[in-house]
Order: sequence, then structure tokens, then C-alpha cells
Amino acid sequence: MTEEETTKKNEEIIDKKNNEEKNENTETIKSEKVKSEELKERKKLIAIFFLSGLIVVSIIIFIIVFDFFPDLSKGQFECTYYCAGEEIQILNKDYKTDNLKIIINDKEYENTNPKYNQKGEFNVTIKVLSDELDMKNMFAFTNVKTVKMSSKDKMMITNMESSFENCNYLEKFEIQDFNTSNVTTMSKFFYKDTNLKEVEIQNMDTTNLTDVSYMFAYTNVPIINMSNFDIEVLLRSIDVFKNCTSKIIIKIDDKTNNETIYNLRSKYPNITIEEK
Repeated sequence: MTEEETTKKNEEIIDKKNNEEKNENTETIKSEKVKSEELKERKKLIAIFFLSGLIVVSIIIFIIVFDFFPDLSKGQFECTYYCAGEEIQILNKDYKTDNLKIIINDKEYENTNPKYNQKGEFNVTIKVLSDELDMKNMFAFTNVKTVKMSSKDKMMITNMESSFENCNYLEKFEIQDFNTSNVTTMSKFFYKDTNLKEVEIQNMDTTNLTDVSYMFAYTNVPIINMSNFDIEVLLRSIDVFKNCTSKIIIKIDDKTNNETIYNLRSKYPNITIEEK
């Protein structure tokens, strides 16, 4: 091999080696670029996840702080209770509270029948989570003092027997918007509530009532307006106003016969009959 051929071959070897090194460098640069892009994407995803988590946490904090949870209750009772310093029942000890949410001083008691101890008066909100409510014995023998019933969906009440029986501290009762058209009995509703001073029941639907026996027995509320109660229900029931010194107002229409009026006066001498 001539010197010229040797030189040429050496140059080819050197060029080949240089090309290989150049290709390696190019691949290295490409690889590093890919890694750099991947790192940027990861950082971007981490930032997105972090911001998303921050937004979720902020929303949760906002909801908790400002009580922004939607109210899914159908109706509620706003009550005050009296406690002399001993533990007392919020609802009757035998009453089932599965469909209620009881809130005492901003603390919720779900699916339980709580007792509470706070000397003096305190507020309780009872929210009804179902479309129907059986009120039989609901507050009986408790220290409830005032009750305001309200419903935004005209929730149905099915039974009101003895709802406030022997509530010795009950002074005021008011009902608004609850659907009472299916209630057939209010017997002993306020039985022996000796401190009762104010009752608002004129807006109740009493269409299907069949029994109001002892409803106001042994109470002393100054005025009881039962103008929306059917006279026949009052005549069929027994001792509705037994030992009750209240002024009882009943309104009648001009079609009411004299015999019915006579029977009404005979049965309840302390009633005041007014024309509608």
C-alpha cells in the first residue's frame, strides 16, 4: 500500500470516528432534551395537582366556616328548653329519631335521642329529613318551653297524639305550613301542660280529625281559638277542655242548627261561640 493510500485510509478512519462521536453527541443532546421536556411536564402536572388540591381544600374550608352545605330538610322545629342543672331528654326517651337531625348549640346529634345538661334556657333546632313525620309522644314529658314548627315543602304529619303531653314548662306553641290533612287524632296533644300561655293552631288543616279527647285538659292557656275545628269532632271527643279555665272561641256558620249549638254549650259551658 502506498503512502498516499495509507494516509487516505487513516483520514477515512478518523472521519468515521469523528462522525460516530458526533452522532453520539447528537443522541446525548436529544436524550437530555427529552428528559428536560419530561421534567417540565412532570413539574406542570405537580403544579396542577397542587393547585387543584388547594382549590378543593379552600372550598371545604369555605363550606365549613360559612355553613354552606345545602339544607335538605323538609321541615323543622325551633325550640327552647329549660334545664335546672340536671341532664334532660330533648325528645321523649321512646321516640325514634332516625329521620331527624338535632342541633344543640351548633353541635349536631344525628340518629340519636340525646340528653343535654345546661343550666337555664338553651336553643334546639330539630330538622326533619323525611317527607312524613309521626309526632306521637314526640316531646312528651320533656322540658321544652317554646316550639315553632315550620315547613318549606308542606311536609306531611301523620299522627299528633300526645305530642306535648305533660310538658310542664311549655309556654308557647306555633305551627306554620305543615300538612296536617292526614292527621286523625290530636288526643292529649297539650294534656297537663299547666304553663301553656299561647297557642297558634288556626292555620292547621283539621279536615280529617276524628278525636281531640283531652287535647287541652288541665291547661290554663288564656285563649284557645278552635274556629277551624269541626264541631262534630268536639262533640264526639271526651273531656277536650277538662279542668281548663281558658276562654274557648269557636266560630260557626249560619247553617249550624240550634240542636248542635245547644249540645256544644251543654258539653262545654265555658265556650264563646262567634259567627264566621
